Amino acid sequence: MDYFILNQNAKLKNVPKLTLLEQATDAKNENLLTNPHLEQTLMLQASSSPVNEYPSLFETPLMLVANDFKKILSQYQQNLEFQMALLVETNREHQAVYQLIKAPFVNCLANENDHETSQNLHKLTLDASAIGTNRIFRVTGYPQKLIVRLDVAESLLRRDFIGVEFEPVKLKGAGKNGKS
Repeated sequence: MDYFILNQNAKLKNVPKLTLLEQATDAKNENLLTNPHLEQTLMLQASSSPVNEYPSLFETPLMLVANDFKKILSQYQQNLEFQMALLVETNREHQAVYQLIKAPFVNCLANENDHETSQNLHKLTLDASAIGTNRIFRVTGYPQKLIVRLDVAESLLRRDFIGVEFEPVKLKGAGKNGKS
C-alpha cells in the first residue's frame, strides 16, 4: 500500500500566523460555567487580516485540522484523538474552531535511514512491515508530519479541502503493486 506525507500547501498567501495564548484567561474562566468543554480547549491567536484564508490543515505551531477534515480522518482510524482549538482574530472579532490531532506514533523507519543527518521526512524511507494496519500516523522521531495511507489520501482529495498537499513516501519491504 502507498503512503503519503500530509502537508499544508505553502502556496497559500493569506494564511494567518498562529500563536498559542495563555490558557488561564479571565474571559475563559468566566465562561467555564456555561461551557465546561472550554477548559480543555486550546486558544490560539490568529493574525488579523481582512483577506485571511483558513486552510483545512495548519502545520505550525501545532498540527490542526478543520472539523470536516477531522470527520474524514476519524472514519479511517479509530484510535485518533483530538482536542478542540479555538483560533481567535481579536481585531476582526472572528473565531474558527479547529482540532489538534493526536495521531499514534509508529516506529517504522527503515534501517537504511541515518537518524543523525536526515532532518526532512521526505528524505526518509519507511519500513512497510512495521507500519502494520495504521492508516494515519506519525513517525517516531519525526512528529512534525502526519502520514496517511492511499485510501485516506484519495478520500481527502475527493472533497473540497483548502491548502492540503500530499507527498509520496518511499517504502522498503513493499511487494509488487505496493502490497507488503
